[in-house]
Amino acid sequence: MRDQHVYQSNLMKWFASFISLACLAVVGGCATIAVEGDPPGGKTYLRGRYIGTAPFVVTLWAGDDAGASTEMVLPGHDRSECPHLPRSPGNHMLEMTSAPPGAQVHIDGAYAGVTPFFTRVWFPSSIRVVFPKVSASQAPQPAVLPAAPAGTVSCDVRIIRVSDGTAVGEAGGRCQADDLQSLAKALVGKLKDDMLVRDETIAVGSLRNRSGGEAGKIVADEVADKIAGALISAKWFEVKERIDLRGLLEEKDLETAAIVQNPKLKQKLGGIKYLLIGGVTVSQQL
Repeated sequence: MRDQHVYQSNLMKWFASFISLACLAVVGGCATIAVEGDPPGGKTYLRGRYIGTAPFVVTLWAGDDAGASTEMVLPGHDRSECPHLPRSPGNHMLEMTSAPPGAQVHIDGAYAGVTPFFTRVWFPSSIRVVFPKVSASQAPQPAVLPAAPAGTVSCDVRIIRVSDGTAVGEAGGRCQADDLQSLAKALVGKLKDDMLVRDETIAVGSLRNRSGGEAGKIVADEVADKIAGALISAKWFEVKERIDLRGLLEEKDLETAAIVQNPKLKQKLGGIKYLLIGGVTVSQQL
């Protein structure tokens, strides 16, 4: 009788464990992943969608990595430089690749492989990508750009609906030139308060450089990048890659909602429902 009681008890425990696992499989789950790079600054994409610039933290749902590719692209490189491995039928592992290739990947502190390679990621707490070091003579020489000016940065932005150019939210703010991250977070906070829309696709376009000059452009582009990062952190929209509109439009047209009528831009915005536009002014302190 005692053996039967133990058997029934163990059977109930097994059944309870099975139900818990089944519920977990149905409901799924999410995990916060910290991504860092050496050197930092690599733009990271999952399934072709921009998810952040290293170092960053992102929340992913279970299954987001199944059969997908993740790419980390260093400044000065392009996603087209990321090599991809042939995928055999039934291979649902995550492909990790990079530009330049040959980067060492460490998952939760353990060496995982050199890009490109396939791996399984059981929702780790951290991923570190270490790019191969090059000598000074081998390294591409970056263009010498003027330093971003000190002073006050003012920015106002609008979110427009791509289908018709209608503005659905707007925000403005200002900060010191060395505190652009706080400005970006404040702008996104105001936009959220102004809008009811959520869980839609959005892209951040080039912000107009109202100050003129290369230094002003640097600040405008940095503000746009930080706004894209703040939108991702807010988990409010599905944020697509920041779109460089300067290749399609003149600087003076970047703030015009009518840009959605541009046929080339329409093609570039395929599948994206909202676009963030605006302008940045830098007031230098004397």
